[in-house]
Amino acid sequence: MQFDAKGTVYVDNNQVGSGLDANLLNHNQVAKSTDGGKIWTGPVSTPLLLGGAPKMRVDSGTGKV
Repeated sequence: MQFDAKGTVYVDNNQVGSGLDANLLNHNQVAKSTDGGKIWTGPVSTPLLLGGAPKMRVDSGTGKV
């Protein structure tokens, strides 16, 4: 979990298990909330495959995840 300078919260996780679309299985996913965690975006699949614990960083200068 990371926060940017504007207070947006980002959660990073790995999608594993049956019942997922084949294009999402074993991919890193990111969701965000701009209201302190009350409402979250749907997870967005990244091109990263599972490789241990997910890692994420927010650049404090640019706000890029």
